[in-house]
Amino acid sequence: TGVGIESSYKTTDIITRGNTFFQYLGVQNRFGSKMTMDLAGTYFNQSINSPVTGAPAGAPLKTSSINQTEFYNKLSFNIHPHWQLKAAYHYANTVFDISTYQNHAAFAALKYHGNYFDIQVEGVYSNMFDTSISQASLQIGYYPKGNMNLYGISTATIRNRPSETGFNFKQVLGAKVYKGVWLEANATFGKFKDLFENDAKYLYNAPDQNQFKGGLVSYISLSPKCTLELGYTLEQRAIVTNTNQLFTQHSITGGLKWKF
Repeated sequence: TGVGIESSYKTTDIITRGNTFFQYLGVQNRFGSKMTMDLAGTYFNQSINSPVTGAPAGAPLKTSSINQTEFYNKLSFNIHPHWQLKAAYHYANTVFDISTYQNHAAFAALKYHGNYFDIQVEGVYSNMFDTSISQASLQIGYYPKGNMNLYGISTATIRNRPSETGFNFKQVLGAKVYKGVWLEANATFGKFKDLFENDAKYLYNAPDQNQFKGGLVSYISLSPKCTLELGYTLEQRAIVTNTNQLFTQHSITGGLKWKF
């Protein structure tokens, strides 16, 4: 059994996008030797400033708010010492200004565990903002020393929505840099919107399309049962109403995980 909390503060370099707050609480429980269940809830908030229709230049901007509450549930089944099945459901209630959206996603994956590598094939089918979106990924993890002292994870993703197809590639490289301390770098290439990551646990569905995402994360073992997470993420995004206008978003994240 384990519990994890995570909090993130995001800020941008333009006046039309306010600061963002993200909160996460998750619980993991094992049932025997074959099944594990993950439950999580998240809350996301951001303010967006935009010109009032018909207002003269220089007039005060209208402030709208995005509030999103999410629920996540995943079941993992060990069907063989080297094979694992995963299934998950992700729900997001999004309130933007005066509009409310009920978003749903279903995730399924098959994973092979080896001594020096693992492979996962996964798919996500979702209905986001009244639009059907499918996502398929191939993920390969590799561990040259047979443990987490040095590792890498490569993920290729194809996303399909009406009249649009997108491709993304994510690379993660990590290493144990000191006793009880790991450092990890990550980068996601390719434009994306409504992207699911980490077994569909995390959802990137802000209105402004991502052009690039990268960051650094440190994991610090405070005790055999407690781990501290500290991270920084840099994102380049395009304004939804003017995709030629780019802006930068900086994120600072902190989290704790306990095992019982």
